[in-house]
Amino acid sequence: MLNMLSSALVVGPSPLGRGLITEQALEIGDVALKVPMSTAIGVDRNGELPWLLRLTMRLVEETAKGGTSAYAQYIRTLPKQPHRLLQWSDEELELLQNNSLAEVAAERRSERSADFMTVSQEMPLLRRADFYWAYDLVCSRTVGVRGGRLLLLPQAL
Repeated sequence: MLNMLSSALVVGPSPLGRGLITEQALEIGDVALKVPMSTAIGVDRNGELPWLLRLTMRLVEETAKGGTSAYAQYIRTLPKQPHRLLQWSDEELELLQNNSLAEVAAERRSERSADFMTVSQEMPLLRRADFYWAYDLVCSRTVGVRGGRLLLLPQAL
C-alpha cells in the first residue's frame, strides 16, 4: 500500500496517462511519496549480469510463481502488452517519417534479442515471449532509488 506524504500530491490524468501529479511546487528534499520496500521488485545496480537482465529475470521468476508470489497483486496490474516502439513493425515505423527513431527501435530490437540469448543460457526453459514481456516492462517502469537499488514499484493508487 502506498502512503501519500505530501498534500501537494494527487492521482490524476497526465499527458502520459494516469499518474501522480503535484498541485504545488515541491522543495528539494521534500518527500512526496513513501513506498514500503517490501512491495517493490528490485535488484542492486552491481552484479554479474547487467541490472536490466537481472530485473527482467526476477520479474519472469515472480510471474511464474503465480498467486504464490509475494508480488502477485502487483504483477496482475501490469499490462499484458506493453507499448514500446521496438514492437512496431518496420512499416509502422516508416509512417513516423523519422529515420533516427526507426534506427533506435531497430537497435533496441537487436539488443533485446541478444539479451534473450544471454538469459536463455541461464534459464533454458524461458520462453521468448515471456522474456520480451518482462524486458519491455522493466525498460519502461524501473526507477532508481537511494542506495543504488533499481526497482519496479506497484502502481496501486
